[in-house]
Amino acid sequence: MRYPLTVVLTALLLAGCEPQSDNPLGSGLNDRPDQQVQTLVIEPGPDWLDTGYYGYGNTDGGNTVAVGRVNDTLVRCLIDFKIEDLPDDVTAENLYRARVEYYYTEAPGIANWRPFSQGELVVDVCAVLSEWEDVETTWLKRTDDSEWDDPGADYGSPFGSFILDDPPSGYGEIHSFDVTSLVSYWLEDPDAEYGLLLMAQDEDTADVVKEFYSDDIDNSNNRPHLVVTWESSSGEKKEHRLEAWQDITIADDESQPDPLVYGSSSALPLSAAFGTGGRLVFDFDLSRLPSDATVNLAELELYASFPGRDAGITVAAQPLEDDFAEDDTQGDLRRLELSDTKVTGDLEPAPPGYAKINVTSIIQDWITGTEDQHGLVLKINQERGYQDPVWFWTEEADDDRLPRLVIKYTLPPEHWYDEEPEERVTTPE
Repeated sequence: MRYPLTVVLTALLLAGCEPQSDNPLGSGLNDRPDQQVQTLVIEPGPDWLDTGYYGYGNTDGGNTVAVGRVNDTLVRCLIDFKIEDLPDDVTAENLYRARVEYYYTEAPGIANWRPFSQGELVVDVCAVLSEWEDVETTWLKRTDDSEWDDPGADYGSPFGSFILDDPPSGYGEIHSFDVTSLVSYWLEDPDAEYGLLLMAQDEDTADVVKEFYSDDIDNSNNRPHLVVTWESSSGEKKEHRLEAWQDITIADDESQPDPLVYGSSSALPLSAAFGTGGRLVFDFDLSRLPSDATVNLAELELYASFPGRDAGITVAAQPLEDDFAEDDTQGDLRRLELSDTKVTGDLEPAPPGYAKINVTSIIQDWITGTEDQHGLVLKINQERGYQDPVWFWTEEADDDRLPRLVIKYTLPPEHWYDEEPEERVTTPE
């Protein structure tokens, strides 16, 4: 596929991986000036793999949760309260009213400031039917080792609905929606309480995304609260506020169904949209890199276009723990396990050219056996927000835009040479 070129970026992903590499020289080329630096250039060939997919990222830690739809992306959010922390005398029989309060505002760079956030959205309130963990939950997964029965969360029929219209700007306001019938259901069966799900009432036609502050916002007064009013035995009405203990946004791009196969296209996107986003996957033949080499610098050089953007983004390179193939489906690729090792850095808009992605520690760990080599994923570090795509050219591109992996390395003393360092290039047979 072909996409127009406008602004292109140059980037360097700096150190910051966990766990740390055992590389004794770090990533500097002048640590031991007496050593001769060798150069290995790996270019696309029979053993070069690249493809793309739309992954599901965990959005925990964001200042907002979101609901609605933007283009092909469905957005839902889950909010959970510990009903067992309500006063003991609150029962389904004496419950008078229950509502969820949320802080609603239009704040540039935080909430409801983009063009697709303007307009009205009717939202359904459903009960979540399965346990979930906000630090693990995505469109696909509910816990570290369990998927939803159906992607997008396990939930029942709506208990009610409400309207999110245009929010106030500036300081914002506390708004609320009614959940009396849902809380009554939980009080009658506390074991069924797994929180609530918010989704657009008509997800097929919705065209806006609305946000409000999450349980991660610094000001606790602006976090979601469940406010319960009940009638005591004396006839007095009492009220109790219960802060949300976990919430999360999940999202799915409907244009990227599980059976879809990308293969390798000439250009692939890196993007993010409220918990889903375009990712790239690479693997290389490192057989010509000596196993006793110290990798001083390894850069994945990708021709890239950054259309429509004037701000940088933070990108992560993350090793895979499973093998992949270019003909894997979106569903296969979404279920790949990523290593905890991660290298991050900033991409800044620049004139057309190559982005240089520093993957030094990853390559070093592969050749020393610290990590098994299965390939790596390139993704936007935090997929919780919305980021317009950056396009990277792949092995299917024209010759002047082909990707390459450039490795600078040194060898132990017994391999030192008197002649000039050799440049070795691997190319297709």
